[in-house]
Amino acid sequence: MELTPVRQAGFDAIGTINGGVRRLQIKGRCLLKDCKPGQRLGSIDVTKDFEAVLLVLLDADFNAASIYEADREDVLRVPAEPGSKSRSERGALGVSKFKSTAGLRWQRSTPQ
Repeated sequence: MELTPVRQAGFDAIGTINGGVRRLQIKGRCLLKDCKPGQRLGSIDVTKDFEAVLLVLLDADFNAASIYEADREDVLRVPAEPGSKSRSERGALGVSKFKSTAGLRWQRSTPQ
């Protein structure tokens, strides 16, 4: 994966998988042990071109603990599902909902 030049509309990085280029939006969230359930991701701009969204979960020291990846089609489908009106209007996804839609791309092997 390589970082893109500043000010690319709709994506933060470019990844190459099986010879294909994927434009990735990256969202980060620090989840502490005693945090409230229902944490939300930042808004995903579905009007822009991207192939997938990465969610980077950080520990209390802001070190990456795990990374989840969801394809564009899955990200677009979730807000359209019956449920929260605010989720549908703002495109806000909960961390747990994103994780259930996404696949685990990377996880830290040793606790810090």
